Amino acid sequence: MKTSDKILLGIYNHWPRLDDSISFKAGELAWVAHHRLGDWRQKNGWKEVIYPADKGSNDSYMDKPLTDISRVSKELSILQANDCIKFVQPSGFDTMFKVQLLPNGLIRAEKLSSWRGRADLWYSENRNGIIGLAVTIIVSIITAWITSIIAAKRG
Repeated sequence: MKTSDKILLGIYNHWPRLDDSISFKAGELAWVAHHRLGDWRQKNGWKEVIYPADKGSNDSYMDKPLTDISRVSKELSILQANDCIKFVQPSGFDTMFKVQLLPNGLIRAEKLSSWRGRADLWYSENRNGIIGLAVTIIVSIITAWITSIIAAKRG
């Protein structure tokens, strides 16, 4: 699943209401992006990415949170370009993203919440490509084969 879809599904699971703004810490959305869907089901909701001060590494302590803020901002921009959400980026010392779910985002998130919906989205996005064409041909061959078996038994 794409990172932007994971974040959209996380927002939907956390706050499935239209036109209500909710604030998320950058670390919370980064946690959603870094973990599998099964890890989201917790008693206390999402965790936040905790960055231990690692004195032995060459990376700066501030590089990791800034990288996650820019990654989350990029994924939210993708969702906003697809009319799934509206968001306000944090400025200054504020680390909270204000996110508002839109109708397109609600529909997409509802589809992402089930296996069948994810398969439907995958097919609708890839049906014009070679993989979508191959899936269409395989499904049509299987359908024709099953129909011929049923017709042979009746006739």
